[in-house]
Amino acid sequence: SFSTAPPSLMSLPSPPPRSLSPLDPSTLKFETYRASGAGGQHVNTTDSAIRCTHIPSGIKAEIQDERSQHKNKAKAIKLVTLRVHEVERLKEEERDQRQRGKVVSTGERGDRVRTYNFKEDRITDHRSGESVYGIQGGM
Repeated sequence: SFSTAPPSLMSLPSPPPRSLSPLDPSTLKFETYRASGAGGQHVNTTDSAIRCTHIPSGIKAEIQDERSQHKNKAKAIKLVTLRVHEVERLKEEERDQRQRGKVVSTGERGDRVRTYNFKEDRITDHRSGESVYGIQGGM
């Protein structure tokens, strides 16, 4: 006896291209501090390093690449925005995966359509629940 199962194929719409929307400035907290490392006297006298925190998520970025506080702040905002959107994208992806699992059959043996049992001279259609006997004479 053997069973037939339908092939599994899922067609999903392509997600629209994403543009990163800027974060609400009121959800960001900024802290300045003195940069560490190379840079001579300048790093000891200027608070050019920036720590940017997205308050709702707690995601942080610390930047001290540039000598300018404004440039470091712009980089920190960009980095925090990317990280926040990435977390949101992963959550969406996980939710979509769970939803797909509810909708799509697995395509495994349990999803069989028909069973051909030659020893019992029977074909069973599992979708309608009907069994037909006398298959040897019909083939």
